[in-house]
Amino acid sequence: MSKKFRATAVIKPTAIVLGLLLMAACAPQGAGGASATVGPDAPERLCTGFGFAEGTGALASCTAKLAGLARQQAEMQRQCEGVRQRALATRPRSGGIGNTIATSDADYQSCMNGELAAPAQLMLPNGRAVTCRLVGQQIACD
Repeated sequence: MSKKFRATAVIKPTAIVLGLLLMAACAPQGAGGASATVGPDAPERLCTGFGFAEGTGALASCTAKLAGLARQQAEMQRQCEGVRQRALATRPRSGGIGNTIATSDADYQSCMNGELAAPAQLMLPNGRAVTCRLVGQQIACD
């Protein structure tokens, strides 16, 4: 085995491990962190998990705020899909249809990256405040 290959074989796994450690260090910490996959019952599951009592206005307010996150995300996806479709409808530039598809996908990603849903601020029954955001298909609260 050549020296260059051995060095690369050691560096790549080390870089991966280091990257994973950094990602873990940046993850939300603390006892208040909670998340749920976006779905019809996710806001209620999170809110009852935070201690909001069934049938109260506080639970209704909490679930409405969290459901609003998913609605904002769905609306942004619809708008950005419109950007993608308009780009696909244009005549292929030099590079052919593959270039048009790549450009339209890049336009979609650029739109989604620039359109972040505003986080929801919740005051929990225990008096602690949490911030909830939509991260991919998860509602994540810190």
